[in-house]
This record gives sequence, C-alpha cells and structure tokens, in this order.
Amino acid sequence: MNPTLGLLRQLAQKPTPLPTPSGEAFALVRRMLQERPRHFREILADGIATSTPEGEEKPVAYKMKKVKGKGKDEVEPVAVPEGHPFLSAGYLKNRIIPVLESQRLVRKAWLDATPGTSLARMSHHQRKHAMWVIQEEGKLAARWEAITDPALDQAGLRRLGGQERLSREAAARSRRETAFTTGREERTERDIMAWADRPAGFTTNLERKHLNTRRNRARPVKEARVAERAAMRAEVATAVQADLKVQGKIANRAARVAAAAIERREAVNEEAAVQVKDRKTLQAEKEAKQQRAARRRKEQRATALKANRQAAKKAEVGDKVQA
Repeated sequence: MNPTLGLLRQLAQKPTPLPTPSGEAFALVRRMLQERPRHFREILADGIATSTPEGEEKPVAYKMKKVKGKGKDEVEPVAVPEGHPFLSAGYLKNRIIPVLESQRLVRKAWLDATPGTSLARMSHHQRKHAMWVIQEEGKLAARWEAITDPALDQAGLRRLGGQERLSREAAARSRRETAFTTGREERTERDIMAWADRPAGFTTNLERKHLNTRRNRARPVKEARVAERAAMRAEVATAVQADLKVQGKIANRAARVAAAAIERREAVNEEAAVQVKDRKTLQAEKEAKQQRAARRRKEQRATALKANRQAAKKAEVGDKVQA
C-alpha cells in the first residue's frame, strides 16, 4: 500500500516518535566501554559483532569502500541487523549515548587509538580520536544498575533524568550559595529577591520602581527603621522565650518536689496502715488467747464441781449402808 499525500503530510507534521532505549542497549554499551575506551563507530561495530553468529563476517569500525576516482576513499557504513538493541547508527549516536552522557555515566576524551584495531590502521591513526570513557565511581555504579535494568521503560528513564537534573540544580545552588557566603560573588538584585534568608522589609531597586522620587529616597531610612524595630522585637521575643524556659524549669522542679512529697506521704500512710493492721492482729490474737484461757478455767471448775458432787454422793451412800 502506497502512502497517500495526506498521510505523508501528517507524518511530516507529527513524525513517529522513536522508541525508548532499552536497558539491553545501555548494558551493551557498558560492556563495550568496560573493556576499553571506544570510538562511536567501535561501539557500534563491536556491539553488533557480539550478536553476529559464528561463521558470518563480523563488522569492523572502519572499512574502506572501493569507489572509482582518485582520492575518493569512503568509509563503509556499518549495517545494524533487524532486532538489534541499537536499532541504527543514528539511534545509537543521537538517542542512546546522549542519555548516558546526560547521566554523567560516560564522558568524551581525546585518546590514541588502541593498537591492532581498525581505527589504528587508518591513515590518520596518529592523531587523537574522540573516545567514550565509562564512569562508574561512587553513586554512578547504582545509576548504571538502574539504567541497565531489562524492565526499563520510558517512565523509569524519565525518572532517572529528573533525578539527575534535580541533583545538578541542587549542586549548582549549593555552589552559588557558598560563593555568596564566602564573598567570592555578590548577590544580584534577583538573587536577593529569591534569597530565603533575606531580612524582613529589605527591598531592592527592582522592587522600588513603582515608588516616586521622594518615597524612593526615603525608603532606605524607612527600611532601616523597620529593621531596627524588627531586631528589637526579635530580642524581646528571645528574652520572653528565655524567661518562659526558666519558668518552665522552675515549674518542672516544683512539680517534681510535689510529686516526691506525695510519694513520701503515701509511703508514710502505707507504713501506718501496716502498723495499725499489725496492732489489730496482735490484739485479736491476745483476745483469742484470753478467751481460750477462760474456757479452760470454766471447764476446770465444772470438772471439779462434778467430782465434788460425785464424792458427796458416794459418802452419803456409805453412811446409809453403815446405818
């Protein structure tokens, strides 16, 4: 099916977006650069050669194409097979490597060609070449692990890019703030307007443009007066806070003393209750002992009375028998 003119115009206005680089492509670049620094064409050719079946001709980075005419030597392009993670030479150059460079995972350095490579056999091999060098120090190793994840998608890649951008912006802000603090640089009026620790009431010329000449001349004196009052209020607030802190310490100490007194009083009450209980126990034991002694005396009197009665009865019976 031939594309219509309308379809061609639509594609020209809204070109088909390129797919997101895969974690496999980033891992392949990492493996190539871990061996040695490589030129872009060496990364392309060696990356394709790793997936080339045995027995087939493997691509090389630089291979001259035979053309007619003197002085018309051309480098033969490296063909990317279908389904390869690099997709194409332009995709590797414009999509994969720039992402790694933006993440500071690779950097470009001018180095000599490695002896024995196709790049070293070129006529211009004696000059230095732009080589890509891997960077894996410190936190970059963890970033490499994240970007070479086989499950990497567009959202994950965007998240990594956002983190790197925020990290760079935070580092830049920290460097500027250090320069301001040490006096190496002076704050511009816009820096002062964005300064988080700017004194209250302090304005810049940009913020005073709406004032007339008289008020503009009087504004610095007014701001100085306002700043002085603010400083006085701050001192008073500090003194009040210190006073409240002292009062709080005194209240805490008084509360601890009162709590200790209550604990001592409770201990004394408990001890008195124990003593009362012991006295009651002793009194009860004494009364029980007295009751037992009274019962024994009563029993003894009853026994003696009974014995006396029996003796009297025997004596009476004996008298009757004698009579």
